[in-house]
Amino acid sequence: MSDKYEHNDGKGTLFKNANKQPGDNKPDYKGDFKTPSGELLSISGWVATDKSTGQIRKDRNGNAFINLSIELPYVAPQPKVEEEPQQEEPPKVDEDLPF
Repeated sequence: MSDKYEHNDGKGTLFKNANKQPGDNKPDYKGDFKTPSGELLSISGWVATDKSTGQIRKDRNGNAFINLSIELPYVAPQPKVEEEPQQEEPPKVDEDLPF
């Protein structure tokens, strides 16, 4: 059994982002979601706040809400592995040349 929790299809989880600092644009919540077809997606959530006052925004019923972003999981770029340049063989010299 693997150490990483695997969601059932159509399920996901959001966790409070411990790296969030006041005033930065990092999400307040981060997590994963598995689509009904089994594709794993990343979820980010921001508590909706008014940009000018910093107060939490509310819907017409007075409830606070979270804005979400759902994306494919981040995959770090793999470093390019450069092949060693092959040394070219010097051209063969025909030693039978008269000069």
